[in-house]
Amino acid sequence: MSETHLLTNLVTREQLIQSRSNLFTKNQIEWLLRNRKINGLQDEGAVYKIGKRIYIDESKFVDWFFKHRE
Repeated sequence: MSETHLLTNLVTREQLIQSRSNLFTKNQIEWLLRNRKINGLQDEGAVYKIGKRIYIDESKFVDWFFKHRE
């Protein structure tokens, strides 16, 4: 998989909140990102923190989400 393809999967916190507002509230996404080291998002490779910005790999976020369903 090329690096360019990987970059197209990245969204900001704000973009994720806007694009997935039908599934998650802003507070839910903020909580998931704040607890990324505990809930496994960090280990999944779904979250990148560069400086003060957080980027989310949307495809890995979706993979993580489906792994945690009951």
